Amino acid sequence: MMKARSKFNQKSISVRIILFIWILIIFTISFYIFFSIPYQKETLLERMRFEAQDVASSYIQANKSALITDDYQLIIDYSMSTVNNSNSILYIAVIKNDGTQSFLFQKNNWSNENLEGFWKNPKDFSDGRIIHSNVINDEVYHLSKTFMYTGIEWGWIHVGLSTESYDSTIREMVTRAIVLAIGTILLSFLATFLFTKKL
Repeated sequence: MMKARSKFNQKSISVRIILFIWILIIFTISFYIFFSIPYQKETLLERMRFEAQDVASSYIQANKSALITDDYQLIIDYSMSTVNNSNSILYIAVIKNDGTQSFLFQKNNWSNENLEGFWKNPKDFSDGRIIHSNVINDEVYHLSKTFMYTGIEWGWIHVGLSTESYDSTIREMVTRAIVLAIGTILLSFLATFLFTKKL
């Protein structure tokens, strides 16, 4: 009777310890997947936001007089040089509020086609976000910045950044999370098996 009770107590203790270990493992994996990965994604998006804002601000500073005086040759030269010399910038678009001029600059290509829709009223993109762009027929980080001159809203500067680095980093994080989860589960299986056997 005492032997049976002792065996029952041992099993009860080992079951509790195993449950505690598994809860700890599940909590650790869940924390990484549901908190760490989203935080890292937000950090990457923030980095792209800063880069796009910096590109837009630098563009406005460098082309302020050209934009006001409609010096299109200077705008074209500077824009094409900026886009072609950057690995991350996919396009820059310049839109005048009065609709008289709009330019779209891509790698080795530019046009002054009439851009419609959100290009003319892009306030939803002032903080930047990832969208599917018809310009490059792929995902892009798009940010729009208004160009103010003497208190008047002259127009908008649009910047499209490549999401290649962002996507590859996210893939790496997900792969790491899967490997971590599988590795942790296998190790915990082994640890609990050895522990219960020893107990």
